[in-house]
Amino acid sequence: MHLTKVILQPSTPVSDMERAAPAVLQVKSYLDLHYKERITLDTLQEISGISKFHLIRLFNATFHLAPHAYQNLLRINYAKRELLSGRPIADF
Repeated sequence: MHLTKVILQPSTPVSDMERAAPAVLQVKSYLDLHYKERITLDTLQEISGISKFHLIRLFNATFHLAPHAYQNLLRINYAKRELLSGRPIADF
């Protein structure tokens, strides 16, 4: 009887992007829900658990926008929807 030797391969290293993805998605979800509010980078840092500067880089790499630019885009789209529904701009 011949025994074969089992060689364990090291697991594929997890990239920084894969590790940060949940934090970035958590920040995106927060922005999606709270886009009308004043949100600081300190708040986003607390939510994500990663430094605000690293968060900006990761968010930009993922969504091709900085978090603040994404929030502004959400606000603009909200304003467009409200205007199209006939709501006066002074009301929002």
